Order: sequence, then structure tokens, then C-alpha cells
Amino acid sequence: MPENGKVIENPDGKLDLNNAKFHYPTKPDVQVLNGVNIAIPANKVIAFVGASGCGKSSVMKLLQRFYDPQTGELLYSDINVKDLDN
Repeated sequence: MPENGKVIENPDGKLDLNNAKFHYPTKPDVQVLNGVNIAIPANKVIAFVGASGCGKSSVMKLLQRFYDPQTGELLYSDINVKDLDN
């Protein structure tokens, strides 16, 4: 977390995952996500569906900040979550 991170005064609730590439730290040779783009509008219900191993759980772990993408960005209300105060 940045020492003097940003605080969102009026968050709109929008989430964007932009060009996210991700691999788990224990398996750096296995690319799990390769350039994923997802836009989640505020106040909407979404579902992730797909075959086993397609990245549904990995995307959720990124959205929950269990991990950060190696490249790309996760934005909340148009601000990179890595820059937020909390």
C-alpha cells in the first residue's frame, strides 16, 4: 500500500480490469490470465461462467486483491487500486 495513497471521496462503484496478465507466485511458468479485459458497471450483478481452468477464480482473486496482476491494472472508480490508501 502506498504511504500517501489516494482516497476516493465519491466512488462510483465501477470496476475495470485492463489488459491483466497473471500467474501465481508458486507457478511463474504457468500463465493463468493473458491480457484479460473486464468492465463491471456500478450497481450491476454479474456472473463468471466457463469451463474448469479458464480463469474464473483467478479473476475473482484479483478483484478481491488477494493478488495483483503482473501487468495491466485493476481500477476502482477509475483509480488504480494499487494507489488507494486502503
